[in-house]
Amino acid sequence: MEKVKKKPKFAPAAPMRLKRLWKTYPAFNQIARYLHVNPAYVYKAMILGKLPANENIRVKFGLPRRARIKHPIKPVKQVPPEHVKWWRRLDKLNRDEIIHLAWLSTDKRSSPVDKRSSPVDKENKHVSRRLRTP
Repeated sequence: MEKVKKKPKFAPAAPMRLKRLWKTYPAFNQIARYLHVNPAYVYKAMILGKLPANENIRVKFGLPRRARIKHPIKPVKQVPPEHVKWWRRLDKLNRDEIIHLAWLSTDKRSSPVDKRSSPVDKENKHVSRRLRTP
């Protein structure tokens, strides 16, 4: 009775050239000897799907000389709404003044700001210390 060799399950990433050579040379060592490479490269490529990084070996396997780098797709930058654009165009002092005036119009009991560190000027209640010019 003849021994029938079972065909191993090849990895999906295995190069077609190695799969075709398997028909003529049904052993990893034979394919490696034919291509003049280490049998470990043939085994890893066919069974594990790990392709070599060496350019010369890649060419012998029928792969491109350089491995293609897969770059992630950059998400489309969303345009902010008009009120956000307006807020970002303001300089820091104007933004602080708007926030301060909004704080003055709210109920002081619910404000988390300590009264001792309040930015309100004693002489003019509507202008903060930072905005006052000497």
